[in-house]
Amino acid sequence: MRVHMEEENAMRLMKEQFKEIFRHEREIVFVCIGTDRSTGDAYGPFVGLELKKMKKLWKREDIHVYGCLHEPVHALNFHEVLAEIKGNHPDALLVAVDSCLCSIGSVETICIENKPLKPGAFNAELPETGDWRILGNVNVSGYMEHMVLGSTRLSLVLRMAEKPPRRFHWRFSSWKRKRSQKCRQYKTRPIRRWSGFFECAQT
Repeated sequence: MRVHMEEENAMRLMKEQFKEIFRHEREIVFVCIGTDRSTGDAYGPFVGLELKKMKKLWKREDIHVYGCLHEPVHALNFHEVLAEIKGNHPDALLVAVDSCLCSIGSVETICIENKPLKPGAFNAELPETGDWRILGNVNVSGYMEHMVLGSTRLSLVLRMAEKPPRRFHWRFSSWKRKRSQKCRQYKTRPIRRWSGFFECAQT
C-alpha cells in the first residue's frame, strides 16, 4: 500500500494496513534504518525516536525498537544489530523502516508492504530484512542520489516520520480502552500476560 502523507484518508488507510501487522500474538521488532548525518536518510531514525517515546506509554514488553537518532542503525553496524535481533528475538515479527528515493510522482508517500526491505546503503551491499517494510519516499531518484538525499528538507522528513507512530499509538491506545471497557462490563480487571497482551481476570 502506498499513500500520500497529505491524502485525506491517509491515516485510515495506514490503520487498516497496521491491523495486519498487529493481528499476530508475537513479539514485534522495529528496526529503523538510517543516519542523522543526512537529512533524507534520517527518516528511519526519526520514526524510531517517536516509537521509543510512545513505547513508554504503551507499557508493552513484547514491542522492541532498534534504531533512533541517538543510536542509529546504519551500514557500519547493520550486520551486528541484525545478529543481536535474531539472538534476542528469534520468533519476532520484524518491521523494517527506511527512507527511499523514488519517481517524482511518489515523493511524500509512505509505502507499507508485507515483504522484506532492501536497505539502500551507498558503497555497501546489505541483505534484505524484515517481514514487513515501511518506506518513506523522501525525494527523487536518478541523479547524484547521495547529494539529493542529503539536501532533502528536514521539515518533510519530520512530518512523514510522525505518521506511522501516530497510527501505532492510536491502535494500541484504542485497543487497551476497548479491553478495559470489556473488563469493566463483566466486573473484571485487566491483567498482563508474559507476552504483553491483556486479558481479563475476575475481581
